[in-house]
Amino acid sequence: MSALEPRDIIVIDGIRVTNRARTLADLGSVVSADALARALTSARRVGAAVPDLLDTAERLHRPGQSGTGALMRLLGAIPFEGKIPDSWFEELLARCLEHPGIGPLTPQHEIHDDDGRFVARVDLAMPDVRLAIEAHSKRHHFGPEAEAADADRDLRAAACGWEMLYLGWHATKSPDTVAEMVAAVVAARRRHM
Repeated sequence: MSALEPRDIIVIDGIRVTNRARTLADLGSVVSADALARALTSARRVGAAVPDLLDTAERLHRPGQSGTGALMRLLGAIPFEGKIPDSWFEELLARCLEHPGIGPLTPQHEIHDDDGRFVARVDLAMPDVRLAIEAHSKRHHFGPEAEAADADRDLRAAACGWEMLYLGWHATKSPDTVAEMVAAVVAARRRHM
């Protein structure tokens, strides 16, 4: 670990701490790649800019350092081309659905009706076949209000020709099987469109 420079430090409630970029660069040497990816996603959701994170990682990188190298690899392979997933679970599902029969997924896709009115925003989408995938978690999709909102959104999206698939945590436990099933849905939609 290199010495802290003033630009790597911020003060929170009177306590000097490392900023997000420096923390991520250091974190990569003491946690798993998945834990670092999760921290990176969280930092991006609260406004950390990829170029700033990369600048810090490159500035601090030295041969043999694992943390900065791990962060640079993650930054170089961000799967959303600048879009930020709403949750780590959403990013995990996108990874599970990497399959040649599915093709690229569009994160945080907005569905509009024929008049251009907003209908819904979905976690992951394949716009060419009008297929949406929602990361189905208890936090966001359970309870009377959430279930009513989902049902309303699903009905409005269906009226525009979209099909919604809800995938829960079980999908991350058997990703090959789930990816094959989603690929079959994609193929069926392509045949019927």
